[in-house]
Amino acid sequence: MKRSLLLLTASLGLATAASASMVTLNYSGSFDPTSTLGGTAFGADTPFTFHATFDSAQDTYANVGVGIFNIQSLSVQLPSGSYTAEPGGNIVQLMDLTGFWANVVIIGSSSGGIQSLFSAATPNFSADVPVASALSGDFWNLTSDNPYAIVLDGAQGDLVIKGFGAGPFTADITGPAAVPEPGQWAMMGLTFCGVAGYGFRRYRAS
Repeated sequence: MKRSLLLLTASLGLATAASASMVTLNYSGSFDPTSTLGGTAFGADTPFTFHATFDSAQDTYANVGVGIFNIQSLSVQLPSGSYTAEPGGNIVQLMDLTGFWANVVIIGSSSGGIQSLFSAATPNFSADVPVASALSGDFWNLTSDNPYAIVLDGAQGDLVIKGFGAGPFTADITGPAAVPEPGQWAMMGLTFCGVAGYGFRRYRAS
């Protein structure tokens, strides 16, 4: 009976870890031929997909309708492979202007960024606390600092974005990921302490 109760407690403790607020912005399009990777120009329109993971509950901008979030991890998928940006300093900015004229997606830093405007979001999303949504109908793509450089981790060089190719451009927000909240960590700690205590009592009894 005690063993069954312990296993049930462990299951409940692990299950609570599933809720969190980590989401990923996936942003796809194409770079123009003059954009470079490690100093070498692509030479042709080159497809890309950015993956930017951030905490959707941590909007650092107070105004409603605009959300700015610190990126925890940023990578870009290119035909040549996957590249990771150096940690820190990168942000995602979202604007939910569906009722007016556009939805804005920006990936950048204090020095500039790249942005796209989309005419549709399914379902409509909140820029302040974003959840899963697919954006489409791009009609404006640009770099706010031309060229815009993203410093890549290690010896991968810089990704320098000088312009965009023909597209199409899409973006979607996915998540949340399974990252425990503070209260859930406490529950998990109690669960594992219970498991350890049960094992110790069995050892003493043997």
